[in-house]
Amino acid sequence: IWAVSMMFAFSAWETKRLHACSSGYAAATILLCSLWLPLCYSSRLTSLSETYSGDRVPVTVSASGDVLSLQNGYVSISFNLKKPSLSTLAGDWLGNGVFEGNLLSRKGICLEREDTSLVTSSSTDSLLREPLPFQILENTTDRAVVLISNILDTYNSQPFVNSSWTLSLQSNERSVNVAICATMLVTGPVTSIRIGAYFKTLSSYGMFDSGVVQMMASRLPLYPVRDHLKRFYSLGQGCVDITDVEPEPPQGYVVISSVWDNVRSGMQFVLVGSLKEKKWLDGWESAELVTIEKGKEYSTSFSLAANLLDFPVQHIPTNSSFTPLSGNHTRALYTAVYGSPSGALVSLDWAPEGRISPCVAHPDRCYDNTFNFFDPDSYLSISALLYSGDPILIEESIKLIETTGGHVCLPGMEKKLNCSIGQIPHHFVGKNVTFRALSGATQTGPNIFWTLSALQVAKATANVSWIDSQLGRIRLSLNFLLHFFNATYGLINAPGSLWVDTFIRRNFTSDSNAMMVHLLREMSALETFVGNSSGADLYAKIADMIVVAMNKYLWQDDHYVTQLTVFHNGSHLIRDFVDYDANLLAVAFGVSDMTRSRKILQRVDSGQCTHRRPTWVSEKFYDRKNCNINNIGDSAVSMGRIGWADARARKQMAIMGDSTSGSFFESVLLQPILDELLENVWMYERYQCEGNPTHNNYYIEYPEVIAMMLREVYYGIEVGLVNVTIQPVLADMNYTYQVRGVSVNYDSHGDVTLELGVEGERMVTIGGLANDLFNVTTVNKWNGWTSWQLVGSCLLINGRHSICFNTTVGSSWRINVRPVKRHDSLHSHQDGHISSSFL
Repeated sequence: IWAVSMMFAFSAWETKRLHACSSGYAAATILLCSLWLPLCYSSRLTSLSETYSGDRVPVTVSASGDVLSLQNGYVSISFNLKKPSLSTLAGDWLGNGVFEGNLLSRKGICLEREDTSLVTSSSTDSLLREPLPFQILENTTDRAVVLISNILDTYNSQPFVNSSWTLSLQSNERSVNVAICATMLVTGPVTSIRIGAYFKTLSSYGMFDSGVVQMMASRLPLYPVRDHLKRFYSLGQGCVDITDVEPEPPQGYVVISSVWDNVRSGMQFVLVGSLKEKKWLDGWESAELVTIEKGKEYSTSFSLAANLLDFPVQHIPTNSSFTPLSGNHTRALYTAVYGSPSGALVSLDWAPEGRISPCVAHPDRCYDNTFNFFDPDSYLSISALLYSGDPILIEESIKLIETTGGHVCLPGMEKKLNCSIGQIPHHFVGKNVTFRALSGATQTGPNIFWTLSALQVAKATANVSWIDSQLGRIRLSLNFLLHFFNATYGLINAPGSLWVDTFIRRNFTSDSNAMMVHLLREMSALETFVGNSSGADLYAKIADMIVVAMNKYLWQDDHYVTQLTVFHNGSHLIRDFVDYDANLLAVAFGVSDMTRSRKILQRVDSGQCTHRRPTWVSEKFYDRKNCNINNIGDSAVSMGRIGWADARARKQMAIMGDSTSGSFFESVLLQPILDELLENVWMYERYQCEGNPTHNNYYIEYPEVIAMMLREVYYGIEVGLVNVTIQPVLADMNYTYQVRGVSVNYDSHGDVTLELGVEGERMVTIGGLANDLFNVTTVNKWNGWTSWQLVGSCLLINGRHSICFNTTVGSSWRINVRPVKRHDSLHSHQDGHISSSFL
């Protein structure tokens, strides 16, 4: 009976903590829990101990003059007792208690009422003669709970609403819980009663069940949403993060984006009132009046986190075993993802379909009313979103793939839509699809990069049922591409450019063929995963044929030419602009051997404009007659996508033994754009030869490429359906990479540990190692079951070893790789397995 009573007390407190309006009941629960604190909170502490370990950051409560404050090392929040509102909010994502500035506007977080004449009154309108009374309900180093009562919607006239606010903060947590109970004092009509949360940060991002909405500096400041809120955050000059709203406000939310003085972003939690239009509005004019009833109570609560830097933090662990990535890389990864592609999602407007724009709304979007470009924009977006490990962003990635893939050209559509069977739409214009680029060109890019995007999701989730549901479309998309395969020459006869739609490139082109090598090998892995060995062999064979053919027909002196055209009489014509993109793709995906790769990079690196920003398009200028519709807008610029190809090429060179490629990648390709991201948050579409930005601002490509460069190249982590590869680009690396679903501790001279979220058997390759013999143990974290194998070097290049072994991966498994001395390696493993690579 005692145990059940304690469990009931804990459950009651957790419930009342969120939405209680009965202070007496809540106080009794708090008293009961304070007497039996170890039991009352055992469930929560057990859960935390699975995630958090190490020292807990203590909580402090302080009252100074008119201000009541709570803080731990991660968040600091204050309540103004004479202008009743949450008045200051600051955060330190590293947990050092360094709180600078205030992310809240002058209005802060307050109680508001809009009357029948659309006049707003607020708890902050007056300066009270005496501060409001408060109660400290709990105050330990582990947890603090304070209650502030008699917060009214106005102190100047007859109030309509009285509310009590409970603030609770636990040590070693990034967020404070704000629980609000509002009681109606009169019966009468109003337009709305709400909790207004107003921030200085520049851009609002609302993530709801139906989709995502984002806005910056809107001329129409209000966007009403009646849907389950997964997460709201605002960033730009800091970040505020709202999650765990329970119960949700009865009438939903209003997302705020404005140019109001001192208010740039925010959220209204609507207790009473209704704005039904799901669009940006100027105010509450369209809302119908609502009659409130005296004595009726409304409640809501939410978790509120803050960060001085420009990324949300509630998903980041706070335990001492969590290690931020080196060189501001954690900051760069999350700023890139949550600032740009997450903000470019516009799926709420198009629910249930997925949509993404090339730009963040500021307030307008570039290439207005066009979405889901897979040439390759959306591929870069989806890769970056997936690399965050955020379940919301993974779900949005899936929606993008399913939406565009759902409009693939099927038999019977060809004439109506001017498309070919299996062709993937180039992009959406509003609700309609087009299979042509903005320049009017037909490209291979949409099919190549939509298919690669689907494979990215497959690799990130290993969701067999989802893969099965999309397998038909994936194969259909690839068949469209293979329709252009010329078996005589072993090359794709492309109808247009791969990913620069303005350039006239067609026939046997280097860009599309180099990218097809990568796609076909990825498809081979997919077919292996689903048990189709004949399909896997076929795709691998075609990839090998393209490699041979490119080196036979497209190589000239020190690079691959732009295109080869073969006429019916057997004559041929070479057209060449010394394309940097195509040649870097050829290096990146193993088309060229070491000798040819060195020649390519020497030619590319000699260009005057190549690396002012990564990376320039071509050595020779595409003039008007060589561009579709005479558009030379991309003829003299650097592009993020080519920077990605450049980075992958440097990684491939490092794998093949080039000792300078890693440092070149870090200093020339990554660091300049990473620094610019951290300084500006949002970036431009292109860069000129002098390094000056050009085209559209708030374009999402470069931030996405930074996220991809970090994951794929700098840390060298690639999790596939069949293989897992850890191959950092720099020699002698020692790092810890902890991002949702992927945890890697890598020491080129010591141990390596892996924990991966995807489930199943994988061939694991770990490169760049100084030792040649390792003891590999695979441990089940829940039951302790352990398997081991002794693994020797499977590849040696320039004194660095790679090891290869099969093992089980998944959220329940930890893989430990430890070097052993060769003369000690066998005596303790007589019943074990010695890998064939060692034997």
